Amino acid sequence: MSDDPYPSPFDRFDSEGIVAGVADGERLFGYSIAEDLARSYQFGETMFLLAAGRLPTDQEAQWFNTALHMAMYVTIADASVHAARVARHVHSRGEPATVASTAALAVAQQSRWVVEQHAAWLQWLATDRSSEPPDAAIDTDASELVQSFARLLPSSCLPNLLPYRPSVTAAAIALLAECGLTRPEQLATVLTSARFPIAMAEAFAVEDGGLWDYPLNLPYWVYGEEEE
Repeated sequence: MSDDPYPSPFDRFDSEGIVAGVADGERLFGYSIAEDLARSYQFGETMFLLAAGRLPTDQEAQWFNTALHMAMYVTIADASVHAARVARHVHSRGEPATVASTAALAVAQQSRWVVEQHAAWLQWLATDRSSEPPDAAIDTDASELVQSFARLLPSSCLPNLLPYRPSVTAAAIALLAECGLTRPEQLATVLTSARFPIAMAEAFAVEDGGLWDYPLNLPYWVYGEEEE
């Protein structure tokens, strides 16, 4: 057993002189984690605090909670979730920290791509909406699902967006924008937080049979000698 008092290389530094901008160990943005946040707020409201730098209103808390659920629509077919499952089979028979590292990186990269793909959608939402919305935000197959969420929040922007047939992700981003969360790092924080637990759950949802028992679809190669 190791006598090393530091669990990782990240702990091997002197933090003296580093000024915290959010957390001091007991407080987040000045709010006591134990006495203020845990006592009076749901975890989703604390997540909003971390993303926005302020606590939400009651209406924003409801919208934010729904947006989190809307952002959770990923499956094993998504590269981020698939990467977590493969990591489980490849590294040390599914050592949790390794799988979590892979899942976190894959989900974060997927979130970055989603935010970039919806930049025009955010701009469209901020205009008078006289033009057609960008194609990347439209998914006619998701209309019934978005309608289900819109019925939960009749006072939000969702009912007015239904005629444009946004995807579930686009509708979630619209809801986050209505809460004032429009910066890339804010949206990436929410998307990553919503999708990371799914990637981990899928990674450990089945018996680990090893990589060779996992269905892989590799490209076919035809080898031949170079002609002189």
